[in-house]
Amino acid sequence: MSKTITSSKMKTRNRIIAAARDLAAERGPRHISIAEVAVRAGLSKGGVLYHFHTKAEMLAAIVSFHVEKTAERIEHHMPEAGQNRLAQALIAAHRDERQEPTPASSGIFAVLAEHSNLLDPVRRHQQAILDTLQRESNDPELAMIVLLALEGMRAFSLFEFDILAPETEEALLDRMNDLLTSASIPTCDDLSGT
Repeated sequence: MSKTITSSKMKTRNRIIAAARDLAAERGPRHISIAEVAVRAGLSKGGVLYHFHTKAEMLAAIVSFHVEKTAERIEHHMPEAGQNRLAQALIAAHRDERQEPTPASSGIFAVLAEHSNLLDPVRRHQQAILDTLQRESNDPELAMIVLLALEGMRAFSLFEFDILAPETEEALLDRMNDLLTSASIPTCDDLSGT
C-alpha cells in the first residue's frame, strides 16, 4: 500500500514540476505563481502546497529536474571506453540540448537574484563533471577547454546573444570532438615510454 501512495505522490509531484516548467518556459520563472501551476497541473492550490511549501521550493525542483535530465543525457551519450569519453559525451549532450527551447533569460536571472541557492544543484553537478574530467581524461586541460567552450555556448544561448550561426557551432563541436579523439590515440612515444 505504501508503494502505491509513494508512487501516486511522485506522479503528482512530477505533474506539478512539469506544469511549473511549462509555465516558466512560456513566461519566465519570475512570472509564475503557485495558483497558476495548480491550474495547469489540474490540482488545487493546496494540492501544490502539499508538495511545495513555497514557490522557491518549486523552482528548486525545476532546477534539480534539469540537472538530472542533463546527467541522464550525458550518461546516454557516454562511450563505453576511452579516456576522453566524458568530454565527448558532453559534446553529444550539448547537441541534444540545442534542440530544446530555452526559457527567457530575464526571468531566470530575476529568480536567481532572489534565490541564488537555486544554483546549488548546478554547482554540485558541474564540480562532479570537472572532477571526473581531471581524473579520467588523458588530456585534462583539453577536456577542461571543451567543458568551458560548451558552457560558453550555453551562456550565449541563455543570454540570447545568438552570435554563432548553427553551422558554425556545429563545426566547432565537430572540431572539439576531433581534438578529443586524436588526444585519445596513443603516439609512438606513448607506446615506447619515451
